[in-house]
Amino acid sequence: MHENRATERKIKEISKLKNKLKATDYKVLKAYEASLTKKKVDIDGVIKERESMREEIRRLEAELDKEVDI
Repeated sequence: MHENRATERKIKEISKLKNKLKATDYKVLKAYEASLTKKKVDIDGVIKERESMREEIRRLEAELDKEVDI
């Protein structure tokens, strides 16, 4: 039963992180559009945050894959 809770928690966390990524998509598009028009937009923080979320998603998904294989 404990494993099920941990698995559910990981699945919820993955979903939460993927939703956060979707919520910041517009920022990346806005920065890209600005780059095409030579406007300055500070996107470094957004890029770092999105990469951190992707790394956590990959880590959690790898953990879930190990749990399923067992």
